[in-house]
Amino acid sequence: MIISALCAFVLATVITEHGHAETWLAFEPEVVSLQGVLVIEKHFGPPNYGEGPADSEETILVLRLASPVNVRGSPMSDLNQLDVRGATTVQLQVNSLQTEVAEFTDRQVLVRGKLYTAHTAHHFHKLLINVTELALGADAPPCRASEIVLPGNMVYNDLVCQAVKEFEQENYGASTRRLEEAARLNLFEFPNFKILPLLALSYHRAGEKKKALKTLEQARVSLLVANGEIKCVETDTGFFLDRHGQEFEHPLRDEIMGRMCGATHDYLYQMESLEVALWRADLVKRYLEIRRAIICD
Repeated sequence: MIISALCAFVLATVITEHGHAETWLAFEPEVVSLQGVLVIEKHFGPPNYGEGPADSEETILVLRLASPVNVRGSPMSDLNQLDVRGATTVQLQVNSLQTEVAEFTDRQVLVRGKLYTAHTAHHFHKLLINVTELALGADAPPCRASEIVLPGNMVYNDLVCQAVKEFEQENYGASTRRLEEAARLNLFEFPNFKILPLLALSYHRAGEKKKALKTLEQARVSLLVANGEIKCVETDTGFFLDRHGQEFEHPLRDEIMGRMCGATHDYLYQMESLEVALWRADLVKRYLEIRRAIICD
């Protein structure tokens, strides 16, 4: 299997109780909605939380968000005074819902509840949500490919899932055509670059070696943009790519700028936290796995 078993990079939907898309969320008592993949994690518990051989094991539910979110601190709160920036995971407190969540694990879900910050040894993520409602995501994709991007990208996700199925059936010509079509789409609030390594591998398996190497190189440079090594700089006449204060020249520069540069993507590049660094590292890992598969084949 070339596809990760868990879609760790779904793009989170963040909606306030008033129904408007927001860059910043609010802590309790405001009710928010989040969408992502629900997973189970196990951590060391009491008495020493990982520092002793007799420690118990705690099982928690975590919502994994592909797109980092910010939560605005509340100065009047004893618990939630500080801003939380760039969170990509939220630990769930489900209370009476605890026995009803088995069918939702490893799937796209919609979670509604009130956010608060970690404050006990049983809180293993810095952001938690006291869940009031839990449901399968309305736009959950038909597969768990790493290249999936949510929300609002159902056409793209359908193409990706069809392509993955055809790839696994070794129908590389068909998978390549669907991935090409998906790669041409403009995604909702997300640069369309996650698909490039898989498209390169599909080209390679279809016998189109030059296209495979070209697409792999485009994926490499796009990742450098996503990781901040190369920056999109906007001028009166358009964008250019900057690397360490100098304009970055590359044969695929125009294609990469068209894919990676735009005001709607700025928030993604500006977020900095440990979680964001890990998210970016996973993208690089995915690229390197596919690059290795192409080179070693």
